[in-house]
Amino acid sequence: MNGTDTGFDPNRKVTRQELASVFVRAVNGLNTTGGLETDPALASGASGWAAASVQAALRLGLMTPEDDGFQPQQTVARADIAQFLVDIFAEKEQTATITKVDGDVITVGGTPLLVSDALKRLLLEGGNKEALLGAVLKFKSAVRNVNELKELEIVSAGTKETPVKLDTTGMPAGGTLKVSGDHVAISGGTIKHLTLQNQASSVSVDASVDRLELTGQAVTLSGKGSYREIQITDPKAKLTIGSDVRIDRLVLPDGIALADIVTNLSQVQAQIGSIVSASGAPVTKPSAPVSYNPPTVADKSALDAAIADASGIADAAVAGAAEGQYPQGAIDALKATIEAASAVKADTGATQVAIDSAAATLRTAINVFKNAVVHVGTTLLDDAIADASGYADTAVAGGAEGQYPRGAIDALKEAIEAAEAVKADKRATQTVIDGAAFTLREAIDTFKDAVVHIDLAQLNAAIAAASDLADTAVVGTLEGEYPQSAIDALNEAIEAAEEAKANSGATQAEVDSAEAALQEALATFREAVSHSLKASLLERPFYLNSGKTGTAGDTVLSAESYEQYNKRNIKNYLQIKRGIQNETIEYDSDNPAFNVFNVVEDEGNVVGTVTVESTSEYVVLSEATNGITVHPIDDATESTEAALVFTVKEDGREVSRVTMPIIMDETTPTLLGSEYGNGQFTLTSSEALSASLYSCYVTFSQDGTGSDYVPLESDDFVYDFVDNRIIVTLTDKGKATHILGSSSKFRITGSGFTDYAGNDLLVDSTVAVSEY
Repeated sequence: MNGTDTGFDPNRKVTRQELASVFVRAVNGLNTTGGLETDPALASGASGWAAASVQAALRLGLMTPEDDGFQPQQTVARADIAQFLVDIFAEKEQTATITKVDGDVITVGGTPLLVSDALKRLLLEGGNKEALLGAVLKFKSAVRNVNELKELEIVSAGTKETPVKLDTTGMPAGGTLKVSGDHVAISGGTIKHLTLQNQASSVSVDASVDRLELTGQAVTLSGKGSYREIQITDPKAKLTIGSDVRIDRLVLPDGIALADIVTNLSQVQAQIGSIVSASGAPVTKPSAPVSYNPPTVADKSALDAAIADASGIADAAVAGAAEGQYPQGAIDALKATIEAASAVKADTGATQVAIDSAAATLRTAINVFKNAVVHVGTTLLDDAIADASGYADTAVAGGAEGQYPRGAIDALKEAIEAAEAVKADKRATQTVIDGAAFTLREAIDTFKDAVVHIDLAQLNAAIAAASDLADTAVVGTLEGEYPQSAIDALNEAIEAAEEAKANSGATQAEVDSAEAALQEALATFREAVSHSLKASLLERPFYLNSGKTGTAGDTVLSAESYEQYNKRNIKNYLQIKRGIQNETIEYDSDNPAFNVFNVVEDEGNVVGTVTVESTSEYVVLSEATNGITVHPIDDATESTEAALVFTVKEDGREVSRVTMPIIMDETTPTLLGSEYGNGQFTLTSSEALSASLYSCYVTFSQDGTGSDYVPLESDDFVYDFVDNRIIVTLTDKGKATHILGSSSKFRITGSGFTDYAGNDLLVDSTVAVSEY
């Protein structure tokens, strides 16, 4: 505050214009522009030196006008000043929406705020005005300034042609940038944490990003951005990566393959560095598929038949011009084609395509040669029609072996009708007649090639596999044996498949269905195999206290759902399975023994027993009313080696055995340290803790000397323990009740805490706390 020319005048009352001047200077609001729209007339009556400050105070929302104007010369009551101070100078952490960016001011949640120098480039400059409208800020404000930006969420959306642009220069290193709008182009320096929300399906980034999190399902990521890490949280996400994007590390949801996420993987695989799953397991990049096709032996039977047919025709042909003879040129052409086909046949490296092509060429040459016979009339056409009609009349439409598709039969009949029309045409020339005969012969060849052949290979293989399994299966309930009903069901399925195979009228679909049914029967049979009971240890260690004498160190191993040092649940240490089925263990107190049950399949009948033995003379076992007492004798020490042996039997026959080490422990646990943070005290023990009835007590010393310790009430704090940590949390009431001084201390004591061997932990710790 400034005084006047005559001094500070400490006892003079403060006017509204003087208070406006103080507030504007306090928030560094002098010479700023933007903010609320105000009427200049509101400041009428202000002194010349105060007019600009009054206008700024109204524009920045630091003070509000009275009903009849600002009244700059009016004095201000202490209550009014207090209200202004609380409103302007309080430090607040808030989340609000930007509704206006104007000059030096952004309007957030209806309140004008100035921006600290560090954030001006991001929030006021750099052409970000369009992107910031509607944006959500999570920030800390004080003195009507945005001082600390924790999170900026862009909700504005552009178009493919004109995206919304955001320059992130000036983004705080610890701040998070979220994008919820579509078609956003981001540039600038390094972005620590970037999150793309569901609505962001196309985003361009020209910046360095430490960590990008994708929560949406379909995102196209373009630009020249480089990413130290991209984490994808949605297993249904789809990511299209631009050609200039570089990714050092890609984190995928557990169980999701890279190809399921990246839509253009083959184009951008080289742009991605390491790949891991969300649990940290490395994911191998897919390599180009390598296929192996076993060498096949080319089938030359069709070519052999064509060469034989052509050779026979060529040898029997007589050159000449008489009826039934052939022009010499036709014979020479046929022989040349035969030689070419024979050369292909002799070529051991010829492919199936080359062989089939040579056969087709030779067949065509045969047809050409036949049509070159010298005669005048329709003999060739008549023969072709007769042959074609014979095929068409005897063909059976269907999908069984030796039958023909209905379309093939119809096509042949259409070709026959066309040939007969040529034959009936009195104006047809010899050339036309011969051409019709040739066309019909080709139609016959096409028809013959269309005959249905049923592929029985997969059905035969399935029958062979099922028969081998059924023949070698042994009836019984022992490991690897099968129920008689399962073997009978498999044999019935084999018989049904054999019937389908023998059915000459079966279609390919029916054969394939029979093979699928047999495969299903095989799978069902394999699942019916018998399994013996198998024991395995769970991860919980078994402790005994070798330092206690008499029966103090005893523990009872039972099947009751309870776990503390002197009473253990065997099911927390031992697991019994039959195959993948978990069995349950119960203790029979009438006939002292641990019994194994499978309630689902055996209707509560005992399916096995578990016996327990000690490997050491220092650990003695005896029967108890609800289990077995495990007693460490007085001579046992921490160096004593001992174990419990669990033996599982079915029908009196041992089927499984496991050995569980016993850990001897008589060492008292100690507190390694205590600390306070975020409303919690954490006391760390040297060993993992166990407790059934336990308690904590907290006292408070404001000056830290201990002379003024007062106990906290039960609703001032809550407590619990996890692993080797005791956690005491102050409630809001506890914090409000106990006002901290610069040297305040809390003392925490507790009882009932032990290690797993029942050794007591002394809980007494004093922690200094100067601020909550």
